[in-house]
Amino acid sequence: MSGNTKTQEVASVATSFLSSEVHITHTWLCDTGASSSMSSDHSVFQHLALDQQPICLVDRKVIWLCGLGSIHFLSNCSYLIAIQDVLFVPDLSINLFAVNSFVRAHWNSHLEVTDYPKQRWINCQTGATKFTVMIHASSLVHLDWRVAPQGEFANVSMEELHAQLNHLPFSAICQLMHS
Repeated sequence: MSGNTKTQEVASVATSFLSSEVHITHTWLCDTGASSSMSSDHSVFQHLALDQQPICLVDRKVIWLCGLGSIHFLSNCSYLIAIQDVLFVPDLSINLFAVNSFVRAHWNSHLEVTDYPKQRWINCQTGATKFTVMIHASSLVHLDWRVAPQGEFANVSMEELHAQLNHLPFSAICQLMHS
């Protein structure tokens, strides 16, 4: 997304959650009217490119995105799910998942099955449930996933690790690294 982009971002559920009073950054709502997934939590992004674009809400309010990036989630079914092009919008008090964008991108690989009050997203090739959503009495749909913790990275040689770990055998160090 750049300053020359003519695509206008929209969000419908966001209008209800535009607030600076309370931030519920761990909750993700499905928003069928959103053109992009959005989060106000800077710390959840794997990579974040700074950008500024207006986002028009249903009530005609305009809020601004401050960046664009990707977020990795761990589903309640233990699958890692990467969502690309998530908007960083500090003015939102809740995170929004653009479910229709996900459906368009994965129509040939995932199947949506509703067993009210849950919906399951099933990988068509494996038959495995990748993630679920819960439909609440308020008609709001919450995702059953959490942001995956970001891994720590270090640039250390095997020899340095061997010495720092009290001369642990190289095979044990390799096993630790893989696990």
